[in-house]
Amino acid sequence: MQKRIAIIGAGIGGLYTALAFNEALNKDKYTFVIYERMANVGGLWNFTEDIGIDSSDGLPVHSAVYKNLITNAPNDLAELEFTGLFNENEKHYVNHEKYLEALVKLAEKYNLYQHIKCQHYVKSVEKSESGFSLEIVDTAKTEMITEQFDFVIVAAGRYALPKWPQTEGELLRSFSGKSFHSKDTKDISIYKDKRVLCLGSGYSALDISLLLHKGGAQFVAVNAKPGILIDNCTLNWNDSFKLILSPMKAVNGKMISFENGTSDEFDVVIVCTGYLCECPFLDNDLQLEMKNPVFPHLYEGVVNIKYPQLILFGTLMQARFCKNHCASCLAISGKSSIESVSSDLDVHAVVS
Repeated sequence: MQKRIAIIGAGIGGLYTALAFNEALNKDKYTFVIYERMANVGGLWNFTEDIGIDSSDGLPVHSAVYKNLITNAPNDLAELEFTGLFNENEKHYVNHEKYLEALVKLAEKYNLYQHIKCQHYVKSVEKSESGFSLEIVDTAKTEMITEQFDFVIVAAGRYALPKWPQTEGELLRSFSGKSFHSKDTKDISIYKDKRVLCLGSGYSALDISLLLHKGGAQFVAVNAKPGILIDNCTLNWNDSFKLILSPMKAVNGKMISFENGTSDEFDVVIVCTGYLCECPFLDNDLQLEMKNPVFPHLYEGVVNIKYPQLILFGTLMQARFCKNHCASCLAISGKSSIESVSSDLDVHAVVS
């Protein structure tokens, strides 16, 4: 009987995994299917102007992409599978539309669509006697399907569930202007002539603030904490584009005060504090403590220690690792934990 592998998500992680399996699996022994919630491949790179609820399927919006988003990694650093997917005369840093086009071309080039079921939303994953039981919603037909798999690979992305800062979040309850998470930022142009505060110390805060500044916002400030990114930032801060390295202290109407004694008035606050690393569709017994992007309960940052047939990842190197790991587990049948699997096989050697 064929062993069945479910891949959740047809974004870059899911497609890379499909490539790894497509090249390696003996189709007489193994089969895999990719479930993608959106109408096409690309995962969160499928831009939507919807906020909150996606009008295409009635589910919470998955994509955090905004209209002006440009990738922060050059095409030159893309893996070999991307060769030929970008035009030679295109910029090294492309916008989200070009990146999505490249993912579609990737799926077409390697004939991956035969394995992909679009508009299929994985509602739940539970442990079963033989492996895992998945409840899947066919959103096109509004039908519920239950399928059994030997392995589940979660490649659904880590940029869907907004993370709010506790202290600043409480203070912003008193803010009389508009405040929202950066995931709900769709069109920068609507903030022309506005006074905007971007709260956060990462790429989103810096990117969105710069787009606002260039897009005609009257005043833009970034409230950040010192760190590698902020300390090495070379943006030209000035009177209309300010960096505030002091915690928020108080909010009174539209006036926001900081612990360094300064205060400014804002019309909009965009909270750019990242996302929660959670997989709400996993059953309680399969859940992990993911308080930060470095998963302490994942072997090699990929494999569930208790259930080694459950894999979570996000890079190409991990895609190749998980392909080899699945083959290893199948070769060492009957093992119930990663400790017993690794005792029979040096997983590090498999990766190379």
